[in-house]
Amino acid sequence: MFQTFNHAKIRLPFSSPDESAWAYLELMVNSYFFFADCLITEDAINISTSYILSNPGQLTELSTNKNVSIKGVYVISPPHMNSTESWKMDRVAQVSSGVTIEDNYKVNIEIYELSNGEKYYSTDLSGKENNIESIKVIFSV
Repeated sequence: MFQTFNHAKIRLPFSSPDESAWAYLELMVNSYFFFADCLITEDAINISTSYILSNPGQLTELSTNKNVSIKGVYVISPPHMNSTESWKMDRVAQVSSGVTIEDNYKVNIEIYELSNGEKYYSTDLSGKENNIESIKVIFSV
């Protein structure tokens, strides 16, 4: 989902051999992604950090890490998803998954419930929001 080039690599003086830092990255598809504002606690030391995540499963993994406290999660959504003319960043309250029927096919869908009560969907439902079945919460603040 994200890519970068070797010339974008930054050398950091205190990084370990298995770490890499990059000056920039490219979003390869015109799709949503998440920004997680976190606090890491190790040996009574708190460090603020942020994660850029490409899918809801990564939110679940992050939330199960005992050293990580999630202060806030935001979805960065493209215009086709947020029904505007530009990208938006909105605070997320809950992420769920479900199934809807479209042209006799089952389609998996994700539901992004925002802190302001609005909902975004991973696919265009065109007024069929009430037809989502088997809804399961993936992540909740």
